[in-house]
Amino acid sequence: MMEDREMTDQTDDDGTTMEVEADNTRIKVEEEQAVFGEILLKHISNQEEKMMNTWEQKHQEDQAYLLNMLLNIVKKKKKGEFAGAFAAIFFRVDEDTVNQIYDQIYIDCKDAGLVSEGSDNRVTILTKGLDREYRGTFDLEQFNARINETFNWYSADHRKYVSPSFAIVQSSGMGKTKLMKQYKEQMQKEKGSSIDVVLLLCAHEGKALPDDYEDHFDGSLCVPKIEGRSADGDENTKKRMQENARNKVSQDLNAILSETSSNSVVLLFDEAHVLVESEEGGIYVSIRWWLRQKRTKHVVAVFAGTLLSLTNYQRVKAALGWTRDVIPNYVNYNKEESGSGSEANKMLYEPFYTFTTIAMEHLRVTENEQKEFSDELRDIRKCGYYGRPLFLAMLKPDKKGNIELKLLEEDVVISHGRGQIKNIRLYNILTRMLLSPSGEWAENDDSTASVLATRVQLGIASYDFVTKATSKGYANLVHFRGEGKTNSFGAASIAFPPDPVCAALAMGLMQESWSLSRAGNDNINGRDPSFWVQKAAKVFEQQMFLPNRGDAGEVFAALYMLLCGDELRKTKDVCMRQFEINLSSWLGSLEGSLVADADQTPAPADGKKRRTETKPRRSPRFSALEAEEADDEEGRQTDTVSDAQSLELKLNFIQVVRNYFRTHAWFSQGYLKYMYESAIACYVYPNCPAFDLVFPIRYGKVYHPALVSIRCWDVMGKADMRKAVKDMEKYVAGYRDAGCVTALCILIVIGSQEVKSPPPNKGDFPQEDGFVTVVVPRSDKFGVSEVIIKSATASVKAELLASHSFAHVEDQQYLALRASTRGEDQEFGEQLLADQQRLPTTESATL
Repeated sequence: MMEDREMTDQTDDDGTTMEVEADNTRIKVEEEQAVFGEILLKHISNQEEKMMNTWEQKHQEDQAYLLNMLLNIVKKKKKGEFAGAFAAIFFRVDEDTVNQIYDQIYIDCKDAGLVSEGSDNRVTILTKGLDREYRGTFDLEQFNARINETFNWYSADHRKYVSPSFAIVQSSGMGKTKLMKQYKEQMQKEKGSSIDVVLLLCAHEGKALPDDYEDHFDGSLCVPKIEGRSADGDENTKKRMQENARNKVSQDLNAILSETSSNSVVLLFDEAHVLVESEEGGIYVSIRWWLRQKRTKHVVAVFAGTLLSLTNYQRVKAALGWTRDVIPNYVNYNKEESGSGSEANKMLYEPFYTFTTIAMEHLRVTENEQKEFSDELRDIRKCGYYGRPLFLAMLKPDKKGNIELKLLEEDVVISHGRGQIKNIRLYNILTRMLLSPSGEWAENDDSTASVLATRVQLGIASYDFVTKATSKGYANLVHFRGEGKTNSFGAASIAFPPDPVCAALAMGLMQESWSLSRAGNDNINGRDPSFWVQKAAKVFEQQMFLPNRGDAGEVFAALYMLLCGDELRKTKDVCMRQFEINLSSWLGSLEGSLVADADQTPAPADGKKRRTETKPRRSPRFSALEAEEADDEEGRQTDTVSDAQSLELKLNFIQVVRNYFRTHAWFSQGYLKYMYESAIACYVYPNCPAFDLVFPIRYGKVYHPALVSIRCWDVMGKADMRKAVKDMEKYVAGYRDAGCVTALCILIVIGSQEVKSPPPNKGDFPQEDGFVTVVVPRSDKFGVSEVIIKSATASVKAELLASHSFAHVEDQQYLALRASTRGEDQEFGEQLLADQQRLPTTESATL
């Protein structure tokens, strides 16, 4: 009995985790069944009534069993098996009806997250937006020039480059497919064009293609499945299957080529990641070998996708010998060849990544169009037009008047200070941003780095992160260094462009009271701002990013500015869908005195409005903005101001992006209006004489620039602050044209261990230029200052020990140390200096 009891106790202790995991698994299965049940009932109710009757007559246990069975079949993507099971359940259902039901159910299950598409984590259909008018000419001209250059492979470049092909690599939704389609249409329109263009969609064997793909593509390239070893373990069987797959792809390409009439042909492969994913990239390599064959026609291929592996996939691999023809017939391959033209020294052409489509689509959106549809997305919809073209296509009505990305009132739940949004499209966008399964993101460094970079930019990223953020997320490739120099800092660079939809989701994720879900399950819950500050510190500590501006302090300051704005936005809408906030309240938040905007102050219990309760407290040191009407107790006006003065100054940026243009156009109304409606601020170009960051301020219908200078010095004296303000004054006086709007110049001191009293604010803004100094408390509410001090500043002792060899020649004591040195550190330093100074010098020792 003792042995039995010991075993029972051990099982209870060790089995707790297993029991919890089992419960979680059971709950997840039940939730999936419930969602799948709703999907199934929706589609069978649209068919014959007897289907519903058949289902309702079954016992609950039988229904649960059948739901589980059908769901597992759908997850395996077994359409034929589903048809057989469905017909057995509902009796004598014709094949066309079953196939139609399966297709509809599969799409809904994918949207609900019940089935996985592998690496294809797209948020909408592939052909979305392809029927819209193409905007601009720059990208198309660059693409055309690149293709023409690649044709030089046949005359001279074949000794230097592997094949007459290059990759288009860019993040999702930037217009890769649209660019290729436009190029094809342009070649067709050009009179006397000597180039035939074929646009192909790559797809795994057995995968359903979009219903309207034939409206946009000339055909598809089916990638055969290659199973593993045969049942008896014969490796030769797999090799034969690989060779058969290569031969089939070659035959398909030869057939496509035979239908062209020109001697110059461009093959455009969309969804080319499918080629890389198959058999260690063997199909992709085999197509490149096919391109190198000797033939009368000159063929250039373009492989479009989000994977950087399209640009650097190994040129020759012994294990992939099946990708080449048995009898070589290639333009530039000779087994015995050596030297500069040998196979080992050949390169791939640099990828094409020139896509200048951000905010391009907003030019066609009028104010009336923005107002014609209003929903619970609020500012996300209004500003979303200024992001990537895919999101605008989802936000705008299509030709049938349908809007894909919308938020209904019943999909927003606000309760007990928390806000939850239920929307499958936003959920899929955020999941893609997180670069990882939604349940694991908080502990995944790539996930948190992607969110932070979306809002504040983080600098030069590691190659590994660049690969993930481009292929799975929404980072834009802006630089690629070829010649095989990959897997290192600087080999490839990314930027997170202005994208209000992504920025709004990242903003929500930085509030613990925010939540996003799909169909009622799999919540993605926000985390508190302090969590994000610590994650930002970790990103730099682990060197996932190197600050490209040389100072991580600016990034932390930008993050602090955003978090202070978010705190005010949360008081207006816990779901974070309203971007605009009061400028003076925001400045007060920067200094640590948070209060709600005037229009959001809770009403008193008796329901009567009181002037003192509806008026917000402002930054206590920014009296120049306090031009508001005030009534005394008897209702008489104690201060008279114009209607213009009574307007509120507003800001609304939720994202800080890069702007390397050496521009001084910060006073242009068009420039400022664009930034405001995009909900962005931007870092200015490196080495700008006085400022680090700019954001727009709205005052009625007029826009003013806020020019921000950031100081993260260890000690900031009053003279230092006066000089910084003076530099701002000189800049404004020197670069602003006559008649332009006034500016608000803000000096932000953050992460300093010691700060003297700031100089007084100057100017009655917006009537004249305003100059404001904001000192962020060392113990600020988000812990940003402390992180800056710890991460950017070595300890005093560390500095003294590292510099001790100079101590014996120092002729001062305290002045040789940091001005902020105090207590034990000061005593340690003075003792070290005194001790070293007592040592005899070489001269005195000689005497």
